[in-house]
Amino acid sequence: MKELCNVLIVDDEKLIRQGIINFFDWEKEGFQIVGEAANGKEALELISKNEPHIVMTDIVMPVMDGIGLVKRVKRDFPEVEIIVLSSFEEFEYVRSTFHSGVADYILKPRLNEKDLLKTLSEVRGKIPALVKVDSPSRAASSISDQFEKILNGHAPLSQDDTGEGRFPKGPYRLAVITPIEEQDVHRRKQRLDEREQTITGIDVVCSIEKEGDAVLLLPLEGDVSSSMKQALDDFLKGRDGHALLVSSPFSSIYGAKEVYERDIPLLKQYSFYLPDTPLLIYDELPKTNEGVKTFDLNHFIELCKGRKFVIGFQYLLDYVEYMSTRYTQSSTECKAFLGNIIFNMIVLMGNLKYDVKELEREKYHYFATINAAKNVREATDCFYQFLEVTKQIISVYSNEGSSNIQKMLAYIEEHHSEPLSLSQLANYFHFNPSYLSAYFRQHHDEGFSEYLNKVRIRKAQEWLKSSTIPISEIYALVGYSDHSYFCKVFKKRTGMPPSRYRRENAEHHETPH
Repeated sequence: MKELCNVLIVDDEKLIRQGIINFFDWEKEGFQIVGEAANGKEALELISKNEPHIVMTDIVMPVMDGIGLVKRVKRDFPEVEIIVLSSFEEFEYVRSTFHSGVADYILKPRLNEKDLLKTLSEVRGKIPALVKVDSPSRAASSISDQFEKILNGHAPLSQDDTGEGRFPKGPYRLAVITPIEEQDVHRRKQRLDEREQTITGIDVVCSIEKEGDAVLLLPLEGDVSSSMKQALDDFLKGRDGHALLVSSPFSSIYGAKEVYERDIPLLKQYSFYLPDTPLLIYDELPKTNEGVKTFDLNHFIELCKGRKFVIGFQYLLDYVEYMSTRYTQSSTECKAFLGNIIFNMIVLMGNLKYDVKELEREKYHYFATINAAKNVREATDCFYQFLEVTKQIISVYSNEGSSNIQKMLAYIEEHHSEPLSLSQLANYFHFNPSYLSAYFRQHHDEGFSEYLNKVRIRKAQEWLKSSTIPISEIYALVGYSDHSYFCKVFKKRTGMPPSRYRRENAEHHETPH
């Protein structure tokens, strides 16, 4: 019978704990809850008593927080795996836990059954005591099984135990295909088997699934030849959204684990910054820019406090551009930096008495989009959107803001007869549409639609007073597409229908200029 994986849940919010417990049928999925705790101190007592395989812990808790708990668990119970639950504001805080041996983390605002089960299953696969063995009496297993054991650090005691002789003679390279989007384990395994036969020109020794990626063992030695590169490039055709990461060569199959742990994280790091280069080979990675540039957050904040936004934003943008081509930060570090800047900017602008309601409303969207970004381009595109909205908010309080609104009013006057919309106005003046609505109302004491109707009805009044053009034609001349709607708006603004207005206000009938 398959052994269940024991899980301990640690969070000071009971509703969060209960919500996680009720996500799914734990035993059906191969897990069991062996306890729940409200802080790190309670958790340590339960770990000693209930021996969990995995601890899921919040970061901010009373008595003993998640950071303290992680350090104690890794010191006293090193075999226990840890998954951290965090909010977006704790990016920097969470990052420090990875140095203490945390297996993974989940963002609370995005916590759902599917992602939780996926993370738990991946972490369970790292636990030696739970590694699945088809038959304990089996003398030898398939070459893929042996490769998986070696890659996970569970190498047998002797060559006879591993069947190492069935591996072709080295050197080898690892090739990692990331990401695998198929979530069903059985179908994912089938897809791996297909991959073994599809790299034309390269004999794939074997392949396994590891942490959501496909890991292939290739019999490649020395430099990767142009024909080999062509074969790998051909393999990637039609696989949009996937990258193929090729490690450095190694001579013994037992070197696979070391190479995987050294090369693959770096290759993934480069892949994040090079979305247009799906094939990356370890010994051909581009060199990083010379010199090290750091971002001085305090300097940036002081510039903004002094309203030197042009200088401050240029300083920020220069660093983001530098960071995007440096390759030295992990994707987590890059995303954390962008998230922290957004968080600090919103707080700072609020303290400077700017209207940040729009930013507060959208900040979790920015955080979620950046966190979900597959590459640096997606992350920075979202960040640049945030900066554009921020600049627009700042402009409201400057002479530029006053100038902008006057230009917009003039534009509406000139184009009132056209099918004008808020989105068109925003696009013309390079504004965020959702922000422009609030900007317009705040700066002009009425909304865009109200002002546009006011202009159109005023123009209609001029036509009615000074021309004999039929009312059935005037509505189109002032930008309305529906006659009845025009009459309704006209009566609402003037207190009478167009026909009565014409009778009471008719002048000499000449067409207005």
